Amino acid sequence: MTTINAGDRVRFLNEPLEGTVTRIIDARTVGVTTDDDFEIPVLKTELVKITFAESSVGDTIKKEPKTISEAKVRTELGVFLLFEPKSDGLLHMKLVNLLSPELVYTYGTFDKKIYTTHRKGSFSLDEIITLETMNLTEFSEWPEFVFNFIPCPAQSEHVEKPIHKSIRFRSKEFHGSFKFSKVLNRQAYVFRLDEDINLIDLQKLRSRDFNEPKTESKAIWSNEDSAKVNEVVDLHLETIPDVPGNLKPTEAIQVQFGYFRRSLEKGLAAGIEKMIFIHGIGDGILKRKIREYLHSYPKIKKAGDADEFKYGKGATEVEFK
Repeated sequence: MTTINAGDRVRFLNEPLEGTVTRIIDARTVGVTTDDDFEIPVLKTELVKITFAESSVGDTIKKEPKTISEAKVRTELGVFLLFEPKSDGLLHMKLVNLLSPELVYTYGTFDKKIYTTHRKGSFSLDEIITLETMNLTEFSEWPEFVFNFIPCPAQSEHVEKPIHKSIRFRSKEFHGSFKFSKVLNRQAYVFRLDEDINLIDLQKLRSRDFNEPKTESKAIWSNEDSAKVNEVVDLHLETIPDVPGNLKPTEAIQVQFGYFRRSLEKGLAAGIEKMIFIHGIGDGILKRKIREYLHSYPKIKKAGDADEFKYGKGATEVEFK
């Protein structure tokens, strides 16, 4: 039997779904996070590992250009950290400058209470530089990565602010970032480093606030308007009480949607004016079911995306009439 480890891309044998192994539950079961950002407990015998060759369809072996074509550059802006799969388990860690005509940078790590600078220099707009090769099988031993950038335009109406970003990756957040990169024209682990509110921050926020097991929903009272109560309901499987193990993906969606409906009815009965439902991101199967249901629900005043800063990108805010 093929060994399945954290970080492997896998395909479900009995369902038309793929995902990434983000947790080893026991000797027989792993947690697989699908592209909808939900982790589903699955028996290893119900999965097949997607090999590097399969996941690199259309990717021919060629020398990597030092710069990116104009067509690709203008579709994304910022400073990006990419982990590009080169073979099973090996990732090339790259920096991409899509922000400034010239970017001075330092790259270092903070490990065992010691900071070490590994690379420093500058690179031009549209340029890709490779920092080092990382081994995904040693993910648990990766240090904290530290980046500093100073944009250096030839002329500007104001002085550009330096950018500092420190990242210590967690398994679920890291593997959940695997997506198509327009810069590389293939699948990679993608992180933006120059935003104050970026993917890493939102995932840490969501993980801290909403992924901890709890027995009841958390109510948040607003200081600005004490008459309103925003009740936050997390629809991730690990936070829903009494969920059986080894659910099929379609069964998991049914459980989550049922919990959403019950929570909605309880909130309405309790006189709550506003609720937040955390449903995750990705292809949005659960999100679509929730939005369709709310659209036809007669007692809903408004339903839409919740505050991204507070709840991440995968949340719906509901306001009752």
